[in-house]
Amino acid sequence: MGKGRNSVREDLTIKIPKGVSHGATMRLSGKGDAGQFNGSDGDLYISIRVKSHPRFKREGDDVYSDLKIHVLQAVLGDEVEVETIHGKKVLKLNAGTTEHKVYRLKGEGVPHMEDAGQGDHYFRIQIQMPDKLTKKEKDLYIQLADEANLKISPQKKGIFG
Repeated sequence: MGKGRNSVREDLTIKIPKGVSHGATMRLSGKGDAGQFNGSDGDLYISIRVKSHPRFKREGDDVYSDLKIHVLQAVLGDEVEVETIHGKKVLKLNAGTTEHKVYRLKGEGVPHMEDAGQGDHYFRIQIQMPDKLTKKEKDLYIQLADEANLKISPQKKGIFG
């Protein structure tokens, strides 16, 4: 004797809530298998997998990324355009910024699932040295070293030679 159930394929449109985390599970009531003996339909459980981003790392509702800046931007400070998950924003760098210093843009992270607001976006500084120097640039660096009373003996070999 049959069980009185038919296999039916159904396409569903599912609204994924903003700020959902990787590994979260959603339940759709009544969208699972039919119950036995005319019982009610079961629930369908959906496991969420959030694709990772090549430049941004998510931790909770906060976003982390590295920001490469020129050595002069680190020394003098600057305003730089940065990419966030919400688009381009301006980040102010303080003069004397050091390698691995972390700057925060408040409210530029992932939206909170449960309430209003968003996480933050943190930028970890990576100071980039120039690949090559012109003669004029090298002379200016030597002048800066003299001004700082550094007794530097520039090397003939190396990337700046």
